[in-house]
Amino acid sequence: MIKFDDIKSLIKDSENIGLSYHVSPDGDAVGSLLSLYFALKKLNKNVTIFSKDNLTNTINLRFLPSINEIDGMNYFVTSDIDLLIILDCGNVERVSCEVDFDKTTTLGIDHHISNDMYCTYNFVQGDASSTGEIVFDIIKNLGIEIDQNIAKCIYTSIMTDTGGLRFESTSQKTFNIVGELVATKFDFWNTYEQLFLYKTFSKVKLLGLVYNELKLVDNQICVIHVTNDMLNKSNSTDEQTNDIVSYGLTIDGVRVSILIKDFNGKHKVSLRSKGCINVCEIAKKFGGGGHIKASAFVTDLKRDVIERMLVEEFRNLLK
Repeated sequence: MIKFDDIKSLIKDSENIGLSYHVSPDGDAVGSLLSLYFALKKLNKNVTIFSKDNLTNTINLRFLPSINEIDGMNYFVTSDIDLLIILDCGNVERVSCEVDFDKTTTLGIDHHISNDMYCTYNFVQGDASSTGEIVFDIIKNLGIEIDQNIAKCIYTSIMTDTGGLRFESTSQKTFNIVGELVATKFDFWNTYEQLFLYKTFSKVKLLGLVYNELKLVDNQICVIHVTNDMLNKSNSTDEQTNDIVSYGLTIDGVRVSILIKDFNGKHKVSLRSKGCINVCEIAKKFGGGGHIKASAFVTDLKRDVIERMLVEEFRNLLK
């Protein structure tokens, strides 16, 4: 695996740089991409964002600078790109662009321990709180000043993947970085409120439908379903389901939360846990991955089948 100085050399030697992330990007993916976008612009690089995802109508991240420029129309990586940097994406199937990996030099930057190392060069730091934390180090190593736009984007990355500095992945280094970001005097309080305190009326209605269908197994496993019918009834979007899996862990005694939601004719499953329960190992059995306490996968299995299989897996772990 390459080092920070190798990343610096790759960037310095490239004039036309592309950026991408995983499909259905969360705050860490978008924040780390945009922060690196602004930083590379300071080096007078020609920077292009490649994204299948249209973020012009995003709700959760609408406060981020230049996010309206990501319209989902530009996702074919062109032959003039010297280096394509893919952020926060653990496997090639989830990359939010079309690229010929045999003809394009790629650099993967990620913090998921299950990363498949599919790029030409890979930098994976499993103990980092977020990909944004890694990007912060890269930008500092490049000698680029952290301005307010960069700070807001990295702050969004870190706060998203640490649950507001609550998760165990949060370290002293994470707090120090956040302190340095806040020192730029960007409106961090407003960013925090947008991320954690504000909910649209449609999201509140969706939560009502979701709560009504919650299942509790053995008082330790919470099973949550989000169907297309729920989204339609509440006038919600898939984006508004990103954090719902974590709600299960707020129930007293629950150690594992399972979210099963309709996803493009399949089912997307998100797993969260407390204590020593390793959900990543379970996700890997179904072709997914992520972190020890936060993982996901997509499956063709029917809703009731995957629920039954996962409940059995976790029951065995919790014995």
